[in-house]
Amino acid sequence: MQFIIRLLQILGFWTQPFQKRSTAKPLGYMVLFFVWLLLPEIIFIVRQEPTFAIVARNAVECLLIANVILLIGSTIVHQSKLEESYGNMRFALDTIASNVDSKLLSTVTHLGSSTDRYFKVYVGFEGIITLVYALANPVLTLTQYIQSGELPPLHAIIESDFYMFDFTSNVWLWLLVVIVGGILLCFLSVDIVSINSLHWSLIHHATALFKIVGQRLSYLNTFSDEKSQSRELTDIIKMHEIILRSVRLLEEVINIYMLVQFGTCIIMLCIALIVLILSIDDRDLLVKMVLMLSYVLSHIMLYSLLGTELISASDSVADAVYDVPWYQWTVSEQRKVLFVLGRSQRMTALTAGKFFYINRDSFGKTLQTTYSYFTVMKQMYG
Repeated sequence: MQFIIRLLQILGFWTQPFQKRSTAKPLGYMVLFFVWLLLPEIIFIVRQEPTFAIVARNAVECLLIANVILLIGSTIVHQSKLEESYGNMRFALDTIASNVDSKLLSTVTHLGSSTDRYFKVYVGFEGIITLVYALANPVLTLTQYIQSGELPPLHAIIESDFYMFDFTSNVWLWLLVVIVGGILLCFLSVDIVSINSLHWSLIHHATALFKIVGQRLSYLNTFSDEKSQSRELTDIIKMHEIILRSVRLLEEVINIYMLVQFGTCIIMLCIALIVLILSIDDRDLLVKMVLMLSYVLSHIMLYSLLGTELISASDSVADAVYDVPWYQWTVSEQRKVLFVLGRSQRMTALTAGKFFYINRDSFGKTLQTTYSYFTVMKQMYG
Protein backbone atom coordinates (compact mmCIF):
# COMPACT_ATOMS: atom_id res chain seq x y z
CA MET A 1 0.00 0.00 0.00
CA GLN A 2 2.86 2.38 0.75
CA PHE A 3 4.29 1.83 -2.73
CA ILE A 4 0.90 2.69 -4.29
CA ILE A 5 0.75 5.93 -2.30
CA ARG A 6 4.32 6.75 -3.31
CA LEU A 7 3.45 6.16 -6.98
CA LEU A 8 0.41 8.43 -6.67
CA GLN A 9 2.58 11.13 -5.11
CA ILE A 10 5.03 10.94 -8.02
CA LEU A 11 2.20 11.17 -10.54
CA GLY A 12 0.66 14.16 -8.73
CA PHE A 13 -2.52 12.44 -7.55
CA TRP A 14 -1.58 12.54 -3.87
CA THR A 15 -0.46 15.38 -1.64
CA GLN A 16 2.94 14.76 -0.10
CA PRO A 17 3.41 15.66 3.58
CA PHE A 18 3.95 19.38 4.22
CA GLN A 19 3.38 20.27 0.55
CA LYS A 20 0.66 22.31 -1.09
CA ARG A 21 -1.75 20.43 -3.33
CA SER A 22 -1.11 20.83 -7.07
CA THR A 23 -3.20 19.45 -9.95
CA ALA A 24 -0.82 20.50 -12.74
CA LYS A 25 0.44 16.97 -13.52
CA PRO A 26 -2.97 15.22 -13.58
CA LEU A 27 -4.48 18.00 -15.70
CA GLY A 28 -1.50 17.69 -18.03
CA TYR A 29 -2.20 13.96 -18.44
CA MET A 30 -5.81 14.69 -19.29
CA VAL A 31 -4.83 17.25 -21.95
CA LEU A 32 -2.20 14.96 -23.50
CA PHE A 33 -4.53 11.96 -23.66
CA PHE A 34 -7.28 14.09 -25.20
CA VAL A 35 -5.11 15.96 -27.74
CA TRP A 36 -2.86 13.10 -28.88
CA LEU A 37 -5.04 10.00 -28.42
CA LEU A 38 -8.76 10.79 -28.28
CA LEU A 39 -9.18 13.78 -30.61
CA PRO A 40 -7.10 12.38 -33.55
CA GLU A 41 -9.08 9.15 -33.36
CA ILE A 42 -12.38 11.02 -33.56
CA ILE A 43 -11.04 13.05 -36.53
CA PHE A 44 -10.00 9.79 -38.22
CA ILE A 45 -13.54 8.40 -37.95
CA VAL A 46 -15.02 11.61 -39.37
CA ARG A 47 -12.54 12.30 -42.19
CA GLN A 48 -11.31 8.90 -43.36
CA GLU A 49 -14.69 7.13 -43.53
CA PRO A 50 -13.24 3.71 -42.65
CA THR A 51 -15.03 0.36 -42.70
CA PHE A 52 -17.57 -0.55 -40.04
CA ALA A 53 -15.06 -2.85 -38.28
CA ILE A 54 -12.47 -0.07 -38.05
CA VAL A 55 -15.07 2.44 -36.84
CA ALA A 56 -16.24 -0.04 -34.19
CA ARG A 57 -12.67 -0.69 -33.04
CA ASN A 58 -11.99 3.05 -32.83
CA ALA A 59 -15.23 3.57 -30.91
CA VAL A 60 -14.12 1.03 -28.30
CA GLU A 61 -10.74 2.75 -28.00
CA CYS A 62 -12.38 6.16 -27.68
CA LEU A 63 -14.64 4.90 -24.89
CA LEU A 64 -11.65 3.45 -23.06
CA ILE A 65 -9.61 6.66 -23.32
CA ALA A 66 -12.63 8.74 -22.27
CA ASN A 67 -13.06 6.45 -19.25
CA VAL A 68 -9.46 7.02 -18.23
CA ILE A 69 -9.84 10.79 -18.60
CA LEU A 70 -12.99 10.60 -16.45
CA LEU A 71 -11.10 8.51 -13.87
CA ILE A 72 -8.31 11.08 -13.67
CA GLY A 73 -10.81 13.93 -13.38
CA SER A 74 -12.72 12.14 -10.64
CA THR A 75 -9.49 11.55 -8.73
CA ILE A 76 -8.56 15.23 -8.98
CA VAL A 77 -11.97 16.34 -7.71
CA HIS A 78 -12.17 13.78 -4.88
CA GLN A 79 -8.50 13.64 -3.89
CA SER A 80 -9.17 15.00 -0.39
CA LYS A 81 -11.83 12.32 0.24
CA LEU A 82 -9.49 9.56 -0.91
CA GLU A 83 -6.76 10.87 1.38
CA GLU A 84 -9.20 11.08 4.29
CA SER A 85 -10.44 7.54 3.65
CA TYR A 86 -6.88 6.23 3.54
CA GLY A 87 -5.95 8.17 6.68
CA ASN A 88 -8.91 6.72 8.59
CA MET A 89 -7.96 3.18 7.65
CA ARG A 90 -4.33 3.75 8.60
CA PHE A 91 -5.50 5.09 11.97
CA ALA A 92 -7.67 2.00 12.49
CA LEU A 93 -4.74 -0.29 11.65
CA ASP A 94 -2.42 1.64 13.98
CA THR A 95 -4.82 1.09 16.86
CA ILE A 96 -4.55 -2.67 16.29
CA ALA A 97 -0.74 -2.60 16.23
CA SER A 98 -0.64 -2.38 20.02
CA ASN A 99 -2.90 -5.42 20.41
CA VAL A 100 -1.16 -8.51 21.77
CA ASP A 101 -3.53 -11.03 20.18
CA SER A 102 -1.60 -13.13 17.66
CA LYS A 103 -4.61 -13.76 15.38
CA LEU A 104 -5.34 -10.07 14.97
CA LEU A 105 -1.69 -9.31 14.25
CA SER A 106 -1.51 -12.13 11.70
CA THR A 107 -4.62 -10.72 9.98
CA VAL A 108 -2.93 -7.32 9.71
CA THR A 109 0.26 -8.91 8.39
CA HIS A 110 -1.68 -10.94 5.83
CA LEU A 111 -3.52 -7.77 4.76
CA GLY A 112 -0.26 -6.04 3.88
CA SER A 113 1.22 -9.01 2.04
CA SER A 114 -1.98 -9.74 0.08
CA THR A 115 -2.28 -6.09 -0.99
CA ASP A 116 1.30 -6.13 -2.31
CA ARG A 117 0.70 -9.46 -4.05
CA TYR A 118 -2.48 -8.23 -5.79
CA PHE A 119 -0.69 -5.06 -6.86
CA LYS A 120 2.18 -7.01 -8.44
CA VAL A 121 -0.19 -9.32 -10.31
CA TYR A 122 -2.20 -6.35 -11.56
CA VAL A 123 0.95 -4.52 -12.70
CA GLY A 124 2.06 -7.62 -14.62
CA PHE A 125 -1.36 -8.07 -16.22
CA GLU A 126 -1.66 -4.41 -17.22
CA GLY A 127 1.94 -4.33 -18.43
CA ILE A 128 1.41 -7.32 -20.73
CA ILE A 129 -1.76 -5.83 -22.23
CA THR A 130 -0.10 -2.44 -22.79
CA LEU A 131 3.05 -3.87 -24.37
CA VAL A 132 1.17 -6.21 -26.69
CA TYR A 133 -1.27 -3.47 -27.67
CA ALA A 134 1.52 -0.96 -28.32
CA LEU A 135 3.89 -3.32 -30.15
CA ALA A 136 1.50 -5.53 -32.15
CA ASN A 137 0.95 -3.20 -35.11
CA PRO A 138 4.54 -1.80 -35.42
CA VAL A 139 6.03 -5.29 -35.17
CA LEU A 140 3.64 -6.67 -37.81
CA THR A 141 4.43 -3.72 -40.09
CA LEU A 142 8.21 -4.09 -39.75
CA THR A 143 8.02 -7.88 -40.13
CA GLN A 144 6.03 -7.54 -43.34
CA TYR A 145 8.53 -4.98 -44.64
CA ILE A 146 11.51 -7.23 -43.90
CA GLN A 147 9.89 -10.27 -45.52
CA SER A 148 8.57 -8.57 -48.66
CA GLY A 149 10.97 -5.65 -49.08
CA GLU A 150 8.01 -3.34 -49.63
CA LEU A 151 6.67 -0.94 -47.02
CA PRO A 152 3.04 -1.83 -46.18
CA PRO A 153 0.38 0.81 -45.39
CA LEU A 154 1.42 2.66 -42.25
CA HIS A 155 -0.87 2.84 -39.24
CA ALA A 156 -0.41 4.29 -35.77
CA ILE A 157 -0.87 2.22 -32.61
CA ILE A 158 -4.28 3.84 -32.27
CA GLU A 159 -5.71 4.73 -35.68
CA SER A 160 -5.43 8.52 -35.87
CA ASP A 161 -5.71 11.50 -38.18
CA PHE A 162 -3.70 14.44 -36.86
CA TYR A 163 -5.18 16.79 -39.50
CA MET A 164 -2.13 19.11 -39.47
CA PHE A 165 0.23 16.48 -40.91
CA ASP A 166 0.06 13.07 -42.57
CA PHE A 167 2.30 10.66 -40.67
CA THR A 168 1.66 7.88 -43.22
CA SER A 169 3.61 9.74 -45.94
CA ASN A 170 7.01 9.37 -44.26
CA VAL A 171 8.36 6.31 -42.47
CA TRP A 172 10.40 8.37 -39.98
CA LEU A 173 7.40 10.54 -39.14
CA TRP A 174 5.38 7.35 -38.71
CA LEU A 175 8.03 5.95 -36.38
CA LEU A 176 8.00 9.16 -34.31
CA VAL A 177 4.20 9.02 -34.01
CA VAL A 178 4.40 5.35 -32.97
CA ILE A 179 7.03 6.08 -30.30
CA VAL A 180 5.11 9.05 -28.85
CA GLY A 181 1.87 7.06 -28.92
CA GLY A 182 3.56 4.13 -27.16
CA ILE A 183 4.92 6.40 -24.43
CA LEU A 184 1.49 7.95 -23.89
CA LEU A 185 -0.09 4.49 -23.73
CA CYS A 186 2.43 3.57 -21.03
CA PHE A 187 1.51 6.73 -19.08
CA LEU A 188 -2.16 5.86 -19.58
CA SER A 189 -1.53 2.39 -18.19
CA VAL A 190 0.41 3.74 -15.19
CA ASP A 191 -2.44 6.14 -14.34
CA ILE A 192 -4.97 3.31 -14.59
CA VAL A 193 -2.85 1.01 -12.44
CA SER A 194 -2.14 3.58 -9.73
CA ILE A 195 -5.71 4.86 -9.30
CA ASN A 196 -7.47 1.49 -9.58
CA SER A 197 -4.91 -0.08 -7.23
CA LEU A 198 -5.73 2.61 -4.68
CA HIS A 199 -9.48 1.92 -4.98
CA TRP A 200 -9.01 -1.85 -4.75
CA SER A 201 -6.58 -1.58 -1.83
CA LEU A 202 -8.97 0.64 0.13
CA ILE A 203 -11.84 -1.81 -0.47
CA HIS A 204 -9.58 -4.72 0.51
CA HIS A 205 -8.46 -2.92 3.68
CA ALA A 206 -12.04 -2.09 4.65
CA THR A 207 -13.03 -5.74 4.19
CA ALA A 208 -10.17 -6.91 6.41
CA LEU A 209 -10.96 -4.29 9.06
CA PHE A 210 -14.60 -5.43 9.23
CA LYS A 211 -13.34 -8.97 9.82
CA ILE A 212 -11.04 -7.69 12.56
CA VAL A 213 -14.01 -5.95 14.23
CA GLY A 214 -15.84 -9.30 14.22
CA GLN A 215 -12.82 -11.02 15.73
CA ARG A 216 -12.50 -8.44 18.48
CA LEU A 217 -16.19 -8.81 19.31
CA SER A 218 -15.79 -12.58 19.64
CA TYR A 219 -12.96 -12.04 22.15
CA LEU A 220 -15.00 -9.80 24.45
CA ASN A 221 -16.13 -12.66 26.65
CA THR A 222 -12.50 -13.58 27.41
CA PHE A 223 -11.99 -10.41 29.48
CA SER A 224 -12.21 -11.15 33.17
CA ASP A 225 -12.11 -7.48 34.18
CA GLU A 226 -15.35 -5.60 33.55
CA LYS A 227 -13.55 -2.29 33.02
CA SER A 228 -11.21 -3.81 30.44
CA GLN A 229 -14.16 -5.35 28.64
CA SER A 230 -16.02 -2.02 28.59
CA ARG A 231 -12.91 -0.23 27.32
CA GLU A 232 -12.42 -2.80 24.56
CA LEU A 233 -16.06 -2.49 23.51
CA THR A 234 -15.71 1.29 23.31
CA ASP A 235 -12.61 0.91 21.12
CA ILE A 236 -14.48 -1.52 18.86
CA ILE A 237 -17.35 0.96 18.43
CA LYS A 238 -14.91 3.73 17.49
CA MET A 239 -13.07 1.47 15.06
CA HIS A 240 -16.32 0.35 13.45
CA GLU A 241 -17.43 3.95 12.93
CA ILE A 242 -14.05 4.85 11.39
CA ILE A 243 -14.33 1.99 8.88
CA LEU A 244 -17.90 2.91 7.96
CA ARG A 245 -16.88 6.53 7.45
CA SER A 246 -13.98 5.46 5.22
CA VAL A 247 -16.23 3.27 3.07
CA ARG A 248 -18.80 6.05 2.72
CA LEU A 249 -16.09 8.42 1.51
CA LEU A 250 -14.80 5.85 -0.98
CA GLU A 251 -18.31 5.16 -2.24
CA GLU A 252 -18.87 8.89 -2.82
CA VAL A 253 -15.68 8.99 -4.87
CA ILE A 254 -16.25 6.05 -7.21
CA ASN A 255 -20.04 5.62 -7.54
CA ILE A 256 -20.45 7.89 -10.59
CA TYR A 257 -17.32 6.49 -12.22
CA MET A 258 -18.57 2.93 -11.66
CA LEU A 259 -21.94 3.78 -13.21
CA VAL A 260 -20.16 5.04 -16.33
CA GLN A 261 -17.81 2.04 -16.21
CA PHE A 262 -20.65 -0.50 -16.16
CA GLY A 263 -22.57 1.38 -18.85
CA THR A 264 -19.63 1.70 -21.22
CA CYS A 265 -18.63 -1.89 -20.43
CA ILE A 266 -21.85 -3.15 -22.03
CA ILE A 267 -21.33 -0.95 -25.11
CA MET A 268 -17.65 -1.83 -25.46
CA LEU A 269 -18.27 -5.57 -25.09
CA CYS A 270 -21.06 -5.53 -27.69
CA ILE A 271 -18.95 -3.61 -30.20
CA ALA A 272 -15.86 -5.74 -29.55
CA LEU A 273 -17.80 -8.95 -30.12
CA ILE A 274 -19.21 -7.59 -33.40
CA VAL A 275 -15.69 -6.64 -34.52
CA LEU A 276 -14.40 -10.12 -33.68
CA ILE A 277 -17.06 -11.64 -35.92
CA LEU A 278 -16.45 -9.26 -38.83
CA SER A 279 -12.64 -9.23 -38.79
CA ILE A 280 -11.53 -12.85 -38.62
CA ASP A 281 -8.72 -12.25 -41.18
CA ASP A 282 -7.35 -9.03 -39.63
CA ARG A 283 -4.78 -10.18 -37.08
CA ASP A 284 -4.02 -6.73 -35.66
CA LEU A 285 -7.71 -6.01 -35.17
CA LEU A 286 -8.33 -9.40 -33.56
CA VAL A 287 -5.43 -9.00 -31.14
CA LYS A 288 -6.57 -5.54 -30.06
CA MET A 289 -10.18 -6.58 -29.55
CA VAL A 290 -9.17 -9.61 -27.48
CA LEU A 291 -6.99 -7.36 -25.31
CA MET A 292 -9.87 -4.89 -24.96
CA LEU A 293 -12.23 -7.66 -23.86
CA SER A 294 -9.70 -8.92 -21.32
CA TYR A 295 -9.14 -5.45 -19.92
CA VAL A 296 -12.81 -4.49 -19.60
CA LEU A 297 -13.98 -7.81 -18.16
CA SER A 298 -11.13 -8.08 -15.66
CA HIS A 299 -11.74 -4.62 -14.20
CA ILE A 300 -15.49 -5.02 -13.86
CA MET A 301 -15.10 -8.51 -12.43
CA LEU A 302 -12.54 -7.45 -9.82
CA TYR A 303 -14.64 -4.52 -8.62
CA SER A 304 -17.64 -6.89 -8.40
CA LEU A 305 -15.72 -9.51 -6.41
CA LEU A 306 -14.32 -6.93 -4.00
CA GLY A 307 -17.78 -5.40 -3.60
CA THR A 308 -19.18 -8.83 -2.70
CA GLU A 309 -16.45 -9.39 -0.13
CA LEU A 310 -17.11 -5.96 1.39
CA ILE A 311 -20.83 -6.71 1.80
CA SER A 312 -20.09 -10.12 3.33
CA ALA A 313 -17.48 -8.75 5.74
CA SER A 314 -19.73 -5.91 6.93
CA ASP A 315 -22.59 -8.38 7.51
CA SER A 316 -20.29 -10.63 9.53
CA VAL A 317 -20.07 -7.90 12.20
CA ALA A 318 -23.79 -8.33 12.93
CA ASP A 319 -23.31 -12.10 13.17
CA ALA A 320 -20.45 -11.56 15.63
CA VAL A 321 -22.69 -9.37 17.80
CA TYR A 322 -25.34 -12.12 17.99
CA ASP A 323 -22.70 -14.66 19.01
CA VAL A 324 -21.45 -12.74 22.06
CA PRO A 325 -23.27 -13.22 25.40
CA TRP A 326 -24.48 -9.61 25.52
CA TYR A 327 -27.44 -10.63 27.70
CA GLN A 328 -25.00 -11.26 30.57
CA TRP A 329 -23.56 -7.77 30.45
CA THR A 330 -24.59 -4.58 32.15
CA VAL A 331 -27.22 -2.29 30.67
CA SER A 332 -24.62 0.30 29.60
CA GLU A 333 -22.63 -2.32 27.71
CA GLN A 334 -25.80 -3.65 26.07
CA ARG A 335 -26.54 -0.14 24.83
CA LYS A 336 -23.05 0.05 23.31
CA VAL A 337 -23.60 -3.26 21.55
CA LEU A 338 -26.82 -1.86 20.09
CA PHE A 339 -24.77 0.85 18.36
CA VAL A 340 -22.63 -1.77 16.62
CA LEU A 341 -25.65 -3.93 15.78
CA GLY A 342 -27.66 -1.03 14.35
CA ARG A 343 -24.80 0.11 12.14
CA SER A 344 -23.90 -3.37 10.92
CA GLN A 345 -27.50 -4.18 9.95
CA ARG A 346 -27.42 -1.39 7.38
CA MET A 347 -25.77 -2.74 4.23
CA THR A 348 -22.30 -1.37 3.64
CA ALA A 349 -21.63 -1.63 -0.08
CA LEU A 350 -20.35 0.13 -3.16
CA THR A 351 -22.92 1.33 -5.66
CA ALA A 352 -22.94 2.36 -9.30
CA GLY A 353 -24.45 5.83 -9.21
CA LYS A 354 -26.73 4.79 -6.32
CA PHE A 355 -28.71 2.64 -8.80
CA PHE A 356 -27.47 -0.82 -7.87
CA TYR A 357 -24.95 -2.52 -5.62
CA ILE A 358 -21.64 -3.68 -7.09
CA ASN A 359 -21.33 -7.42 -6.47
CA ARG A 360 -21.20 -10.73 -8.32
CA ASP A 361 -24.88 -10.51 -9.22
CA SER A 362 -24.38 -7.15 -10.93
CA PHE A 363 -21.46 -8.61 -12.88
CA GLY A 364 -23.60 -11.53 -14.03
CA LYS A 365 -26.47 -9.23 -15.03
CA THR A 366 -24.01 -7.06 -16.96
CA LEU A 367 -22.89 -10.07 -18.99
CA GLN A 368 -26.50 -11.11 -19.60
CA THR A 369 -27.42 -7.61 -20.76
CA THR A 370 -24.36 -7.51 -22.99
CA TYR A 371 -25.26 -10.81 -24.66
CA SER A 372 -28.86 -9.65 -25.21
CA TYR A 373 -27.75 -6.40 -26.85
CA PHE A 374 -25.11 -8.26 -28.87
CA THR A 375 -27.66 -10.65 -30.37
CA VAL A 376 -29.91 -7.70 -31.30
CA MET A 377 -27.00 -5.82 -32.92
CA LYS A 378 -25.95 -8.95 -34.78
CA GLN A 379 -29.42 -9.42 -36.23
CA MET A 380 -29.68 -5.72 -37.17
CA TYR A 381 -26.32 -5.78 -38.93
CA GLY A 382 -27.43 -8.90 -40.79
